[in-house]
Amino acid sequence: MKKTLWIVGALSIVSTLLWLPNIYQPILADPAEYALLGMRLWREHAYFLYPETYQVNYPPFYPLLAYGPSLIFGYALGMKVAGLLSGVFLLSATYVLSKRLFGFRTAIGTTLLLLFHHNFILITSFGPSDLLFGALFLFSLYFYARAEEDQRWYVACGMFLGLSCLTRYNGVPGFLFFSFYTLLFRRKHLLRPWFWAGMILGGCVFLIWPIRNMLTLGTPLPGGYMEQMDSVGVTPFQMLRSNILYYGNPLRNILPIQLLLAIWGMTLRTRWRWFVLGALVTVLLLTSIWWSQSIRQALPAYPLLLIFSVLGFLDLYRRIAYKKTFVTTIVALIVVSNLSMLCMYTYGRCNALLDQYDLLPTKDMKLSQEGMYSWHLARQYINQSAETGAAVTVYGIWEEAEIQKHDTFRSDLIVEWSELQSAACPRYEIVQRRTATGTIVFETENEPITSVIRTDCPQ
Repeated sequence: MKKTLWIVGALSIVSTLLWLPNIYQPILADPAEYALLGMRLWREHAYFLYPETYQVNYPPFYPLLAYGPSLIFGYALGMKVAGLLSGVFLLSATYVLSKRLFGFRTAIGTTLLLLFHHNFILITSFGPSDLLFGALFLFSLYFYARAEEDQRWYVACGMFLGLSCLTRYNGVPGFLFFSFYTLLFRRKHLLRPWFWAGMILGGCVFLIWPIRNMLTLGTPLPGGYMEQMDSVGVTPFQMLRSNILYYGNPLRNILPIQLLLAIWGMTLRTRWRWFVLGALVTVLLLTSIWWSQSIRQALPAYPLLLIFSVLGFLDLYRRIAYKKTFVTTIVALIVVSNLSMLCMYTYGRCNALLDQYDLLPTKDMKLSQEGMYSWHLARQYINQSAETGAAVTVYGIWEEAEIQKHDTFRSDLIVEWSELQSAACPRYEIVQRRTATGTIVFETENEPITSVIRTDCPQ
């Protein structure tokens, strides 16, 4: 236990250092909604975004927890702190699970690979719910593994599974997975009360959400997600092939060398192979048929894939005669590929530096961090140069505008959503990847070129 605490402490320190360079980012999309949902839940004791409707797509557990950091640090920094804490929680779950199943060396290797994964670091800076969901799901796997020796751990397994479902719907297939695995490999436990106590407890935890929806909406699940899928004109089965190609791209999962090692690791006849494979399929089941494609949505599966990567590496190390050459080559390839992705994908400042030296095939790779760093430079100009009481127009969804009113721009500036503007002037707006009309007072050198437009008061 003492060693585990020291390792978690070290992971926390390194995670914070990797998280800090992206602290400038604005809060966008889902995290902005989580921040507002948490505020409404704690202050108004109601769960809604818009006063005219109580339909919310997101289960409430993450907004419930994330409001704590937001209350202390403000919305923008608070959600980033929530992302950092969730990331450390996921690293801890990865370590204890892989150590329980495959030993210390596998645990250290898996956790380090996850710690320096380009998307993991980026997501800790955003503050979405994927990290917390992944941690809760992995801890449910850990407690299930412990229940083989002491069946009372099934209660903790069910509790964490239920909380994962209350964080993201992707955890719901876990009930089927644990039931099916127990039927195949622990049939006697089906006749014991502890397994059913755990599954029933987990089900009751998750039922908080459908019951809330039934009482407020008259239906157990909100229809927002299905409406979104209908709006893009696809069915889940139509998305399956597209998602396999999308998430199967090594650059969108754990990078080529690690993925090749993971495929080799999946072929090994290790004791817990089917358990980890089953969990991997389970956690990706809903993602594989979902219309929205984003690397973060597959994030909870990365630790399980990386477990197989380390198993594959250790097995090849035992088989290959030239061990030093093998280790040096593999480690060098992993370090180079990870550092390259960290620079191109994770850190906007580093990507901007590559633009200056024309080191990439195209300067604007349409990556989130490119746009965010350019947007940040434009925001800095407004905060430094805008007159007292000037107006700033914010484009995007209403939730993002609400968050940016608080701690993104100078407190004396009037921040207004693009669809609800007053006559305040002079007015500034940030233009990126769209045609700029007006007086350009600032423009970034790095791609995507981002401009600040100023509109003066009428004479």
